[in-house]
Amino acid sequence: MDTGRDKRIDLLGSLGAGFLGAGFALLFADALRGVAVPALLVGMAVHGGSMVAKGMAERAAGMVRPLWCLVMEWICWLLMAGLLAYVAWRAWEP
Repeated sequence: MDTGRDKRIDLLGSLGAGFLGAGFALLFADALRGVAVPALLVGMAVHGGSMVAKGMAERAAGMVRPLWCLVMEWICWLLMAGLLAYVAWRAWEP
């Protein structure tokens, strides 16, 4: 399984991909406005599914995750729940 260094490299790569996606979306905001919510929902589903799958694989391998990994995972779940609530609230806003 991954070492702590590998996990930090993965995290850095994911962070870079996130900034790249955000920059792309900002650059083409007008053209992408109609697909913003579906893209967010697909991204949340894929990311959430990958977090669950990775956690299951690590537990099956008997890997003990550091506390910071667990904290980051829960922060991510909370942020995604908040984003989903915001999208739902905006959908029903007059």
